[in-house]
Amino acid sequence: MPESSSSSRPLTQHLDDLYALAYVLVGTERAETLVTEAYRRATATPSHERPDDVRSWMIRRLLAAYTARQDEEGRTPTLRRDAARQTAERVVPVAFATCASRERMILTLDVMLALDDAALAHALDASPETARKERDAAWESLRAALRDLLTGPERMLADTALTADVLHDTLRNHLASDTRPAPTSLRSDIAALLREPPADASDNEEPADEEPADEEPADETSGAPARAQPSASRSSSAEADAGLSWRRILLGALSLVLLGAAVYVFTLSFAPTPAPEPDSTLTTFSARRVAAVSAPTQTDTPADAVRLLREEWKRRVNVPSVRSASLVGVAHLTVGSNLEVPALLYADSIDTGRITVFAYNYALLDRIGDRAQLDVDAQETVREEGRAVVRRVLDQSVVLWRERDDLFLAVASHLPPDSLRSRLGL
Repeated sequence: MPESSSSSRPLTQHLDDLYALAYVLVGTERAETLVTEAYRRATATPSHERPDDVRSWMIRRLLAAYTARQDEEGRTPTLRRDAARQTAERVVPVAFATCASRERMILTLDVMLALDDAALAHALDASPETARKERDAAWESLRAALRDLLTGPERMLADTALTADVLHDTLRNHLASDTRPAPTSLRSDIAALLREPPADASDNEEPADEEPADEEPADETSGAPARAQPSASRSSSAEADAGLSWRRILLGALSLVLLGAAVYVFTLSFAPTPAPEPDSTLTTFSARRVAAVSAPTQTDTPADAVRLLREEWKRRVNVPSVRSASLVGVAHLTVGSNLEVPALLYADSIDTGRITVFAYNYALLDRIGDRAQLDVDAQETVREEGRAVVRRVLDQSVVLWRERDDLFLAVASHLPPDSLRSRLGL
């Protein structure tokens, strides 16, 4: 039926409304199918028999199609599964971080390397039955940690609509976004190490020179052996021995010099770079390194910053707003060879100065390690969303607060701590 006909126009003009309702009922994956089925039911009624209130009539066709599908399939509505997936994506990083280190290791082997029972048992040096039990226990621990972080309807969704496959995929996506390939410098070092020849245990000393014994020539006239010239013979032998000894000494000294130089070069090439001395707290770590933040990638709106954080850091971050300050860009703080912390930069429109907001999360803190940890007071404060840690550290005002699994830490040197907290709306 052509779109221009009068009989089709009243039906298609409500297409967007029906699609929105279908999305709420069955989710993105099945919304188009449900709407198509509703229109198929509608076309079975001739146009002259359709009521004047076409929209309400089409809604009834959609609900009829939905009821029929539910009776046929009897499955969890896709919308609830979508909501369960979104909840898992938000909470799984924190739940995974709270698992024991061996549990995190087993879960990583399962989702990233996809080891079967035999391979997992071999990697853990355990029997297949023991390895399977440990893997099942690790998943149970992750799901229990996830439930502990949820309340009310979200916990109900996790219990009823969060399937094992969805949880598996969510953890895999989190680990894939939070890890990177081995750095190039490490690859070069390992390649050089593998090229090193095995140690040579053979003795390189020169064999001792063997000189044949001199036979005394017979006297041509008397037939008796000729008398050797003792002084000349001893002098020649002494000179030869002295020359040989000096050569050995020189060769030995040269070998020692070359060996020492090789050891020195090897030490410079392969000795690990000394790690920086640890900072006591996350606030100290951030205040000390705020000046090392890179030049920002300019962003015109918070939506641009959200997109940039999603593309570069694979994170969904709600960009904080700072009263009387404008967002000018997204930068990063380089912590290690393959670890960067996103930093949101704001220009203060009241006072001359810059406000930097680091966007940490618990997964980042795990990777930073002992260099930046939450002290006991900070842990207790951020346990509740909206509560802030307010301090003056290293001549910098810092404010730390939590939103879901994101830990924001604002740093400004030109504002008092309480003023900075007020500008952040905390």
